Amino acid sequence: MDALIAIATIAAGKGGIWLVVMAFQDSLLWGFGCLLIPFCVIVYAAMHWSDAKKPLLLYVIGGLIATIGRLTS
Repeated sequence: MDALIAIATIAAGKGGIWLVVMAFQDSLLWGFGCLLIPFCVIVYAAMHWSDAKKPLLLYVIGGLIATIGRLTS
């Protein structure tokens, strides 16, 4: 179970970093917003869904699996 939590946490981290990098590639304002403002990443992903779909899903699914794994162990 610990390995699954670790893999899910790494996946969520990769998705989050991927989203922030995409936001910085779009503009500095989006990049700093996604780094500093809670839920700005969600807004960015919703506004750029075609490009941000995969990293957002990786971020959310990895986070959910890690959270569920931590709660059940």
